[in-house]
Amino acid sequence: MNRILFEAAERFNLSTSSAEDDIYERVWKWEDDPENQLKKCQSDEAYTVSPFLGIWNGEAFVYTQKSASLGIWDFAKLLWRYGTAPLRANRLTKEVINRFLRLYEDPLFPWVSLTDAVRVVGLDTVTTKTAESLFKQRGMWGEFAREIVQASTRVNYAQHLSAIHSLESLVCLATEGAMAVRGGNWQMFDAMIHEATRDVRLNTSVTAVEYNSDGLYSVASTSPHSSDIEHFDDVIIATPLQFSGIDINSPSARLPDTIPYVQLHVTLFSTPRALSPSAFNLSGSESVPTFVLTTLQPDEDPGDDLEYGAGKAGFFSISVVKKGRNPHSLPPGRPERIYKIFSDKRVDDAFLARILGVEEPSSESCERDENEDPHRFCGLDENDVSWIHRKVWHSYPFELPRVTFEELRLGESLWYTSGIESFISTMETSALAGKNIAKLVVNEWVKSPETEKTEL
Repeated sequence: MNRILFEAAERFNLSTSSAEDDIYERVWKWEDDPENQLKKCQSDEAYTVSPFLGIWNGEAFVYTQKSASLGIWDFAKLLWRYGTAPLRANRLTKEVINRFLRLYEDPLFPWVSLTDAVRVVGLDTVTTKTAESLFKQRGMWGEFAREIVQASTRVNYAQHLSAIHSLESLVCLATEGAMAVRGGNWQMFDAMIHEATRDVRLNTSVTAVEYNSDGLYSVASTSPHSSDIEHFDDVIIATPLQFSGIDINSPSARLPDTIPYVQLHVTLFSTPRALSPSAFNLSGSESVPTFVLTTLQPDEDPGDDLEYGAGKAGFFSISVVKKGRNPHSLPPGRPERIYKIFSDKRVDDAFLARILGVEEPSSESCERDENEDPHRFCGLDENDVSWIHRKVWHSYPFELPRVTFEELRLGESLWYTSGIESFISTMETSALAGKNIAKLVVNEWVKSPETEKTEL
């Protein structure tokens, strides 16, 4: 469903790979002498033994999968455990995607009202109810929903089926054809910006937008070395306004409501160690999967509690994002893995010690506050963790069921892309909102016949 992003990658001649190929290159392909790569990969126990994917509920892996693509044995195991629920969910997902794709096309595109457009394509039937309600209504509630689907909503949105709207849960299942840009998806957006204008201002913050009597907007901005006020016919706000620090002064503007966002903790760290089997109740001869997703246990019920967090599992996901050789180790060139953890709380060094199977640091040596340097770690030897980076951010809204969505037009010639975040929060949908608004702005400028059609 990444139509705009696919087109951007082709337009800017960016090399892409499937999700599986990209994972192989980032995780298993040693960044070393090509003649030695195969030998080193074959000698690496994680490459030859570890399952690709596992879903952990805090006590046991309820599901494992050998490879990124669903092989015949994995598919048979899926059907044996979950019956026909995966097939029915797949059909429902395809049906919803087909409805969603109508938002790209005439006669709907460009749509003035997201609320009306969602209603016209029939997606209001899945945005107005929770995922749990939908799966129960469709007779698919059970282990498949609680384990597979919920693991997907947790890793993608840090949310549970009891609260997230059902459309977003189905988006999590729409992974067919997923792709990545080699070197990072950021290159698409960097290319878009530089194609659109030569006036790119990095490290510059917009502080105020004010509507003037002459119909223009004054936009105030600051950078480390200067401040400026400029005037524009149209202004497009392409960030969640509630976190932007932008003061909007326009009598006709209706500002978007403040909505709850997930506060996600992301932890990246490098280690020569694999995850400890004992930390996941595995025997010493078993290996922890490369990608560990998590779900709730049957007796855990978050309901509509947005602060419930990760539950007994303690985190949303742990994954290997890259493997390589540490040039700063002693001796240089030590093989290491870079792991990424998504969690609802700060990952402390005691947690890292447990999952790596090393001695936990004393609590006295690790006292700190949340504002301490995110690159520092204490109590762990550099032979256990050589590098760490922590980031906390408002990653996406809580995707609660809703009937209406924020308008694209906040006021006269004042536009807003982030209202689409509570509908579907992805790079593709944000790009769609931007493309849609750009078309509306151009239509108003040129007064083309297209503006005469029914506004949706």
